[in-house]
Amino acid sequence: MLEKPMKNLILISSAIVLLLFSCSKDKSMSSDTGNSSTGEGGSMAAMTIMGDYMYRIAGGNAIEVYNISADSSAELATILNPGSGLETLFPYGKYLLVGTTSGMLIYDVTNGANPGYVSRYDHVVSCDPVVAQGNYAYVTLRDGTRCNRAANQLEVVDLSDITNPQRLTTIPMQQPHGLDADGDNLVVGEGSYGFKWFDIKDPVNPKQLKFENRVPCFDVISQGDHFIVVGSNGLYQYKYGTGTLEQLSVIPVSAN
Repeated sequence: MLEKPMKNLILISSAIVLLLFSCSKDKSMSSDTGNSSTGEGGSMAAMTIMGDYMYRIAGGNAIEVYNISADSSAELATILNPGSGLETLFPYGKYLLVGTTSGMLIYDVTNGANPGYVSRYDHVVSCDPVVAQGNYAYVTLRDGTRCNRAANQLEVVDLSDITNPQRLTTIPMQQPHGLDADGDNLVVGEGSYGFKWFDIKDPVNPKQLKFENRVPCFDVISQGDHFIVVGSNGLYQYKYGTGTLEQLSVIPVSAN
């Protein structure tokens, strides 16, 4: 688990990113359910909005579902109790991916007020951010305060059969944290070690293009040819080039 100052930094940073990336994107698979995500959020987010509903991890062992269709109020619709170790939420078409310390849970949110359990992908006990694009999910596993039995690695998971997710690829990492995928690009934060940029034209076999070890990275939010790194002391905005990265700006943010 991240220390409290870093959690606060990620929350502050996410709010700033919402302003910087005001146009939303849809990286998830197509769906006619209307349950699209709203705005931008990192892979370590514990809250997300899909259509008229907001989903929030509470206490690490429950998911609260709020109806936010009214402009001035949020009404608690239901509470899911899938077990302990809940960490992150990621919208994926009509599905909600839940990262936990022991695996990834998948819920169908076609009925936004009452998500239905679909399947589970298990891994060793580990801190577990997750993002998804097309038919694939990218999962980082790392050791840490509560995750000391984990290997440090990036996993590519096949979601083409949503009822039976399968791991396809495992890539050793140093201490991966948050990540994001957009088009042919995948950026994975390596915590205090920096971040890595991968080419995912072949989504099953990410190809590392660059390891930037000068900027600590705990989460990533990307859009098109730009991405923002949540570092230990602020936000760093980059632009992808042809095999190169260009740092565009830095916004200092205090973790205190």
